[in-house]
Amino acid sequence: MPLPSLPCCSACGALLRPEVVWFGEALPQAALERAAAAVAAADLLLVLGTSAVVYPVAGLPDLLCPGAPLVEINPDPTPLTPRAALAVRAPAGAFLSPLLDALPASSA
Repeated sequence: MPLPSLPCCSACGALLRPEVVWFGEALPQAALERAAAAVAAADLLLVLGTSAVVYPVAGLPDLLCPGAPLVEINPDPTPLTPRAALAVRAPAGAFLSPLLDALPASSA
């Protein structure tokens, strides 16, 4: 089956890359540091749709302050499940969409 032409950079002509990190690639260090700081300062951590085994991101919940609740929203149990104050067995989109719809317009 023929593929459509892929988008190229107008400056250099190379294929444009989606803004993702592929398996085996390192995360941008600055982004990882911002995430770690945000988790360390959080009053609540939502962990959504993950196996919770791919590092270094899987280690972020370890930075959560003691006493701050962790909420896991995932179809299947993960290594984080025993630590979760609440574990919701649902796909993240299926759970969050109605929740967001229920929020007042100024909160969303």
